[in-house]
Amino acid sequence: MLFHPEKHKDLRIIIQITGTLLLILAFLTFVSLILNNQIFLSVILILDVAIIPILPILMLSYIEK
Repeated sequence: MLFHPEKHKDLRIIIQITGTLLLILAFLTFVSLILNNQIFLSVILILDVAIIPILPILMLSYIEK
C-alpha cells in the first residue's frame, strides 16, 4: 500500500473528514436535484469540485516509498 492510515493518525483524520464532507455534499446534491433549484445545485457542484482535489493534495506528504 502507498498509504498507511494505521501508522499516521493525521492521515486517518484527513481521510475521515474529507470522506464525511463528500458524503454530505453528495446528499446535498441529491436534495438540490429533487428541489430543482439551479442556483443551489450550482453552488453544491462548485463545492464538490473544490473539495475533491483536496484529499489527494493532502495525502501527498504521506506516500511511503
